[in-house]
Amino acid sequence: MRQTHDLNLDTAALAEERAGAELRHLAIASQGGSLVVPPHCGLELYDVVALTDAAAGLSAAKRRVVGLTLRHVRGGPAPAYEQRLALGAV
Repeated sequence: MRQTHDLNLDTAALAEERAGAELRHLAIASQGGSLVVPPHCGLELYDVVALTDAAAGLSAAKRRVVGLTLRHVRGGPAPAYEQRLALGAV
């Protein structure tokens, strides 16, 4: 259950718009997850990616990129960069 209190919504139309936005936000977060990949300079927020992983039961599952983090890993035998994608529903 989620409640949002906004005293600025003074018409039913505004309240319906806000409710739709809240439902969309929750729908995107419901299929959330993250993935660590090698850096991809062309990847942007809200791009749609297809994931395939037999062990996870995914075959071209579409997810939307809702967050990007680039990190430099200094430990180990060789330094490397990695990119973490926060994923959501399409």
